[in-house]
Amino acid sequence: FSPKESACLEYLSDSFSRALTLALKEATSVTSWACVFSCSITLISLLDFGRQQMGEKAKNLCRGAALRKLGITQLGD
Repeated sequence: FSPKESACLEYLSDSFSRALTLALKEATSVTSWACVFSCSITLISLLDFGRQQMGEKAKNLCRGAALRKLGITQLGD
């Protein structure tokens, strides 16, 4: 990975960890578990995307997608 790719992946991992922790705290409903799985799938696809892309554009796309996913998780039910 390039330094920029590494920064992107590091950011994604950190965001995903926070989102997952939050989702697990609220995991009393089917909706919250669905969110956990959705986050997992999104992270995998973004990591794959990150490997294929270079530079600031990829980093910004990763950050935007991670923030959107984190926002969805925080809203919960």
